Amino acid sequence: MTIARKSRNSVAPVIGLLLASAPMSAFGKTYDCALDGPYAVGLADGEVTGAPIQIGGDAPGNSWTFALELTDEEGQIEWPDSPMQLNGEGPLIPTGENASAFFLVARGPCLFTELHCGSLVHVAEQDDGTALIQIHPIALSAMQDGSRQPFAVLLEGRCLPEGEDS
Repeated sequence: MTIARKSRNSVAPVIGLLLASAPMSAFGKTYDCALDGPYAVGLADGEVTGAPIQIGGDAPGNSWTFALELTDEEGQIEWPDSPMQLNGEGPLIPTGENASAFFLVARGPCLFTELHCGSLVHVAEQDDGTALIQIHPIALSAMQDGSRQPFAVLLEGRCLPEGEDS
C-alpha cells in the first residue's frame, strides 16, 4: 500500500470545513483538571490489556493537574510543569454535543517519545458542569534490538469549573 504524502497545509482546509459544518456548543469555559496517571493500552491475543506506567519521581496530586480553557475556536492547556510537555493551544474540533478535541505539539525532551511530542485531547462537558477528559499522547518505545515500536498511552480525568472544589 502506498500512502500519498500531502503538504503540511493540506489539513487546514479540512479542519476549516469541519468547524464550519458542525454545530458549536457554547464553550468559553475554564476548568481545573486532574488526571489519573498514564496507562499503556494494547492488544494481546485479541484481548485488550492495560497497565499503569510507573514514572520515576511521580508526586501524586499536583503533578497531574492543570488548567483547561475552551473557547468556540481553541482548546488551551496551561500546565507549565507538565511531565509530558502538554502545554499550549490548538484548534478545537467539535466531536459531538458539548464535546470537542484538539491536538497539541511540543519540542522535546518528551516523556513518551525521543524527539517531539504530541497529544490528542478529548473533552466532554457533563450535565453537572464538570467535564470528562481523555488524553492520548504519541508514544514510542525503544526495543533492546535498537528498533522502535509505537504503543498506546491513555490518561483519563475529570475537570471542575475553575475555582470549584471536588
